[in-house]
Amino acid sequence: MELPTEFDYIIVGTGLIESIIAASLSITGNSVLHIDSENYYGGLMASFRFPDLLNKMTEWAREESSAQTSCADLSNLAQSCRSIFRHCSSSFYIDVECPESFNEGKPCNEMDEAPTFTDVLSPSEITSGGEQSTSQNDQPALDPRPSSRLASPTTGTAKETSPAPVASAGRIQPSDTAPSENSYRENPSHSLITHPPRQWSQATLKRQLHRLDLDIMPKLIYADSPMVTAMLRTDVTRYLEFRPVSRLLTFARQASRLQDSTPQASSSSSDTNTLPAFRSLIKMPISRGEVFRTRILGLTQKRHLVGFLEWCASLSPQDIANLSSSTPEAMSNLQPNDIAFLDRPLVEYLQNQRGFDSFTSQLTVTCLSLSSAGITLRDALPKFRRLLSSMNRVGPYPLLWPLFGCADIPQAFCRMSAVFSCVYCLHRTVENVIRLPDPGFSSTPAADSSTTRPRRLCIKLSSGEEIKTSGFLVSALNSPTAWVLPQVHRWLARAILISSSSIYPQEFKPHDISLLPLTLPYPPNENSDELAFLLEIPVEERNTNLFVAHMWIACQELKDPRNLFGPIIDILYRKA
Repeated sequence: MELPTEFDYIIVGTGLIESIIAASLSITGNSVLHIDSENYYGGLMASFRFPDLLNKMTEWAREESSAQTSCADLSNLAQSCRSIFRHCSSSFYIDVECPESFNEGKPCNEMDEAPTFTDVLSPSEITSGGEQSTSQNDQPALDPRPSSRLASPTTGTAKETSPAPVASAGRIQPSDTAPSENSYRENPSHSLITHPPRQWSQATLKRQLHRLDLDIMPKLIYADSPMVTAMLRTDVTRYLEFRPVSRLLTFARQASRLQDSTPQASSSSSDTNTLPAFRSLIKMPISRGEVFRTRILGLTQKRHLVGFLEWCASLSPQDIANLSSSTPEAMSNLQPNDIAFLDRPLVEYLQNQRGFDSFTSQLTVTCLSLSSAGITLRDALPKFRRLLSSMNRVGPYPLLWPLFGCADIPQAFCRMSAVFSCVYCLHRTVENVIRLPDPGFSSTPAADSSTTRPRRLCIKLSSGEEIKTSGFLVSALNSPTAWVLPQVHRWLARAILISSSSIYPQEFKPHDISLLPLTLPYPPNENSDELAFLLEIPVEERNTNLFVAHMWIACQELKDPRNLFGPIIDILYRKA
């Protein structure tokens, strides 16, 4: 198929932003050529099959270690654009007592080396650090789990402006096939790890997960958000399917508060820089009905929490917008006592003005505002307003997850663009940009036609075509690396873990998606106000009974995610 020699616009990159722009231009009657240097859609929101992700991480690691080109302009994007992924690695770890046939005669506690990358973690790296944390992380560890496990971490680091996967460690615990839905209904507390263990190996894992899609950059969506509004208005939801995040988990600081707690392990360490002794996770209520049914809060604290949330819901969008103003007139709907706490930590306001105890205020700040303890009331109120407005918009839960991966969202806009004659070409990039002579007339097109728009640029593609265009847009991911790196001030550390049991198997239903906010154990000389998150999704492949856990945190500087996530991974997936 031959491409036309002229387009109104050429867009390089098929990420979410570029796909929305392409859809908007196509709908308004412009001719658009949408290209990408990769052979897949989505940019940083792309999803890969499990074997493909392993191969892609090897490619990213190879590009990171290769010499960087000195080209720093648009003359040849194929030469000036390099991967911005850092510290990419994958590893398979088997410590289950399994037959030699599954491990090629290796000892069961030996690393089963991944053929896709040489920098694998040693068993000591994966299993160490189980009792180490900072004093500010009042996060207990989990109850002991059975010792048989297989670990398969795949990870990477990326910039926030253009995030990417990062290196870390995870583990897989052998188990039999998943219980039927009837068994969950008959016994809601059915444990996922009580069946005879399945014998896992690197080969069997790849075979079981060869159709599993894994996201480079997972993205949760509030039901009441500009993204949902855009999808509804453009009707791209016909291509999409979502599932709610139905379980919000947190570490219990005081396990004695729980009326239905499980047995907990004790710790012999009293150092303030070690992880707390009580190791338990609790399920935080999300919907209004769950607040009244939960047993982790007393009746008085439930009333305080509901009263605070109702007050947040009573604030109008204009009141929330006026929070950025310091004039008293702009905040006339707030009480003087509330205004006095606007720039103070939210925890202080909840305890001093709303009667929250320390346990309830911790849960409210971490799990409902999804923020660290240092957030102020002024910054927290818009988050609570968004949370409440998202409840019951498309269901009882405020957070949504794309059922078939985040890559479906940009692809949905691409499908709509194609309906309006947008042309797509993958695995092509720009080799040269030539500025054409000024045509000498106005660049404003006629109201009834876009063909009068002057062609100001000639773009030479890597496939040899030369296309004349009026507008040329390049995504950050496809821009010269020498341009992008100096503008990056935050990085996104990522880890992908695969496990054969849920981190919280109690009351688990087959389609539950769980979110766990985390405060990572930073060294004493480091401090961070950023929360980390763990998103656990069940693998919907027949007879696998596996779970994918995405972990991420925004960092001010480039960090190896194995060091960031290692201690907390050891707590969540540690041996008995």
